[in-house]
Amino acid sequence: MNIAENVRTTLYMLLMSIIVFCGVSYWRRRRTFYFYASKFNGPASLPLIGSALYLTGGNERIISNIVFLMKKYKSPWKFWVGRSLYIVLTKPEDIEIVFNQALEKPRAYKLTEPVLKEGLFTGPVAKWRRHRKVILKTFNLNILNGFVEIFSEHSQILLERLRNFEKNGHFDAFPVITEATLDITCETAMGIRASTESKNLKFLQNFARGMDLIVWRVFHFWLHPDAIWRLTSYSKELNEISKNIQKFVGDIIGEKKQQYLQTKHIAQDDNYSSDHQIRRKCFLDHLIQLTEGGESWSDEEIMEEAQTMIAAGSESMGTVISFALIMIGMHPSVQNKVYEEVFHILGEDDRSVTAEDLLRMVYLEQVIKETLRLFPVAAVIGRFMDKNIDIGSHTIPEGCDCLVSILHLHRNPEIWEEPLKFKPERFTPEEMAKRHPYSYLPFSGGPRNCIGFKYATMAVKTVVSTVVKDYRISTDFESVEDIEFIPSAVLKAKGEYRIAIERR
Repeated sequence: MNIAENVRTTLYMLLMSIIVFCGVSYWRRRRTFYFYASKFNGPASLPLIGSALYLTGGNERIISNIVFLMKKYKSPWKFWVGRSLYIVLTKPEDIEIVFNQALEKPRAYKLTEPVLKEGLFTGPVAKWRRHRKVILKTFNLNILNGFVEIFSEHSQILLERLRNFEKNGHFDAFPVITEATLDITCETAMGIRASTESKNLKFLQNFARGMDLIVWRVFHFWLHPDAIWRLTSYSKELNEISKNIQKFVGDIIGEKKQQYLQTKHIAQDDNYSSDHQIRRKCFLDHLIQLTEGGESWSDEEIMEEAQTMIAAGSESMGTVISFALIMIGMHPSVQNKVYEEVFHILGEDDRSVTAEDLLRMVYLEQVIKETLRLFPVAAVIGRFMDKNIDIGSHTIPEGCDCLVSILHLHRNPEIWEEPLKFKPERFTPEEMAKRHPYSYLPFSGGPRNCIGFKYATMAVKTVVSTVVKDYRISTDFESVEDIEFIPSAVLKAKGEYRIAIERR
């Protein structure tokens, strides 16, 4: 054996020793992780890809695979995607522990940054704590009550748009409903009317397309690594969309700051709860006032929260209202009770809905809650485990992501009698008191729940009550089981949200 061969052999042995050493060191660091992971049931895991084959194929196949796994494995169960471990939960007791002890959002949420940046929904815990304290002030009851006037104005505009569908038979309600909720969200969030200017419509189209691209990436796990994603044409498109969104929102923030400085002498906290002009200001106005008045925020941070509100508000409310109208159309007795309640409160006059009216719409609120039970906006909510968390039967290991299936929680027959039946009476105070508080989570739970739930509920009640007062609604869906879903940022029906309307 010559010297060259000896050197090659020595280098080879050295390389193999390094590989073995690194592997053993990594395993020792991860052995606790793998020990805890081994205690969970779940589908078979292949080398390198884990169980990710269940996430391949078209949308229908992915949904079908997820439903199959949810039926096959009892909570909690595990799912591997490559080296990433996911623990799936549907038991209220386990969810309560996780939502109160784990506040970091899962790693996949970082994929939303081109559109949402690090807003309240996706940001790290330290940033979330600081931002939430300020943003809560912009969701106080006086400000929300001031928004009802905007909700009502756009509900009346929606009625005018619906006139075009009176003789069309069944039609897809989602586009026309979402047009209204986009206007509501954009006016309350940024003080702009989305449908009146082409530049505003372009912004909203960019926003929607950006979220579609992000969802596409989330459901195609091999595109998660940035190095691979950057090779795709979608990456370049999303980067361009991100720049356009930031410029649009940045320009509005600049204008709002100028307006604030010009009117600073009348925009003080002392007037916050009483002055009508202040209450009619948008979310961005209030946020700028608070941040200029003591809280140190950059323009980018303000931009992040404005974008988060638009994403969380417009399409989410559009889906809830569309599903609610389908459920009302599917159940005539429910529709009659809603109409009687609304007519008793509003009377024959074509007056606007007020905040006081909304408080009296008790049965309508039960209808909306039952709609959100069957069709939660967020079908799945995640948390990153920054520590080991004991849930009694298992320990969820530090370093994994925990996924809470809200859709399956809300349809669990062990919690809900006849879970696929639409029964608003489930949400009387007496019935609600019988259930675990974490058995119903349309707005998440724990410290990091959605702070906009009152805003969303008030807006949805305003729109639905306005429509039901003017129209009888029907649908060609015969049961909840008829409605199928597609993968999306929010829970969406496959196909059209079909209703028909008849003037009362």
